[in-house]
Amino acid sequence: MPQQHRVHPGSQRVRQPLHARALTVHSRRRLSATLVELRLRGDFEAQPLTSVTGAAAEHVKLIVPDAKTGVLTLPRIVDGRLAPPVDGAAWSSRDYTVRAFTPASADSPAELVLWGVEHPHGPVGAWVAGAAVGDTVGVIGPRGSELFPTDYPHYLVGADETALPALTRWIEEAPHCAHLTVFAEVAHAGARIELPHRDNATVTWLYRDAGESLATAIGELPTNLGNTFVWVAGEAGALIPLRRHLLRERGLDRNQIDISGYWKRGVADLDHHLPLDAEDPEN
Repeated sequence: MPQQHRVHPGSQRVRQPLHARALTVHSRRRLSATLVELRLRGDFEAQPLTSVTGAAAEHVKLIVPDAKTGVLTLPRIVDGRLAPPVDGAAWSSRDYTVRAFTPASADSPAELVLWGVEHPHGPVGAWVAGAAVGDTVGVIGPRGSELFPTDYPHYLVGADETALPALTRWIEEAPHCAHLTVFAEVAHAGARIELPHRDNATVTWLYRDAGESLATAIGELPTNLGNTFVWVAGEAGALIPLRRHLLRERGLDRNQIDISGYWKRGVADLDHHLPLDAEDPEN
């Protein structure tokens, strides 16, 4: 039996019509030694896109042109689902968190902002690493936006490079009266980025070249997490022990935590919707 896509039990799901769009890179900006920002523009009137405040982890599928021919082939949308192109051509995609979406105004057209880690692995990663202004790329979604609970006094948020867009949105969009404890794990100090300021947030940077990690830093917190919602995303293999620690040793309720593997070492195109821990039938 195929595994079901995970939806956090404490969240609300906002469904959206599915569209496949061809967009153009309007600008490219380097954020750190490993992270770039792409601003995409195109026709968002015929195929609307909505980004929902409070859905920090909402994402789109980025579909890149064929590396050899440069031709972009988009899948079809049939009855609200993805279907192969009419000609059966192969297409490569990968999920990227929506950093921001700005609707069209009198002063500027609509713009979708994505952040991507530069790496040569896989066709999508290679395209992001070499993307230039004027390039065309496909974007599908968001299929739906997951609104996380808003009634906690404290939020513990952790992310590695792949989840920094979502972490940034947590800082901006978490309930104003709540306190945030934020951990950001990157390869080294050169991979650090500027994060939004929030008076009631404590931010700690962790550097892998110094032996630091999300799992260790969060696992060693002396704080009582009884009234805390925990959201962490990064390398799946490193986060499974953290999830087990929070559930088994800290005694947190499953509704209090959402820990996602955005990627997994040695696995190409990991489906981050699937349960993180295969040994836990209830995750």
